[in-house]
Amino acid sequence: MLYGRGHRQAEAAQQPEDHPEVMFTTACLHGLRAKLRDDLGSLDGFPPEVAAMARRVSECLAVPEPATV
Repeated sequence: MLYGRGHRQAEAAQQPEDHPEVMFTTACLHGLRAKLRDDLGSLDGFPPEVAAMARRVSECLAVPEPATV
């Protein structure tokens, strides 16, 4: 019984498109993880909207190069 409940909760968590705030949070977390692991290819397994937003998040986290004088 607990397995079935956990499985249903996991499936519900994989569909963030119904709630924009969940989709944004999911994209931020996965974008951050992909940037830290330097593995943007891992974002391909997510829904297209989440993957695109996560890629934008990871691009914002890029460390700018220091200015040369």
